[in-house]
Amino acid sequence: MVINQQDPGFDEPVREPGDSKPFRLFSHHFATGELRLLAPYDATAMLALVESERAHFETWLPWAREMRTEQDAREFIARGTARYAEFGTPWTGIWVAGELVGGVLFWPVDDMGRHVELGYWLAARAGGRGVMTDAIAVLLDYCFAELGLNKVVIRCAAQNTASRGVPRRLGFTEEGVLREHLFLDGAAHDLVVYGLLRREWSGRSSQ
Repeated sequence: MVINQQDPGFDEPVREPGDSKPFRLFSHHFATGELRLLAPYDATAMLALVESERAHFETWLPWAREMRTEQDAREFIARGTARYAEFGTPWTGIWVAGELVGGVLFWPVDDMGRHVELGYWLAARAGGRGVMTDAIAVLLDYCFAELGLNKVVIRCAAQNTASRGVPRRLGFTEEGVLREHLFLDGAAHDLVVYGLLRREWSGRSSQ
């Protein structure tokens, strides 16, 4: 189990009884909110978020359709903490004014290609303020500086204009379309693929 604290930073090692090895907290404040590693005690807040935004989330997030109990939320979070312990890729919650309003997850890192894909979700009530853009910017720094990756990928449903706005604002390149790559409610949806290289992010940051 991972214990979060309120202080931002990536550096403090954590070990609980029974853990085979310690690993670091992930907590970072940014202009519009805070990123923190999702931990088992966040299950109540996670379920409450999904319940309050179910109609919004279920449009594009299959996992949200399956999350009905706190145990479901704990199991979802446990997958993230296990990946963080093994690979250093944090599944984070986004807090605004102390309320959980969204999150970001990492798909498994492609070691050969030195790239990773991010997925994210945000409550409709928290949209329009740059919260997700700010959160992804923090994680891009982490991917390139801490994990040493060369590329970050984001895939968005072609009709999901709000989600597509995040990589566009952060300087990602639209690399192509995966045609009819996602099926939801019996309907096929195209996925738009966005990519950002480490040198492109560094160049953007130095301007």
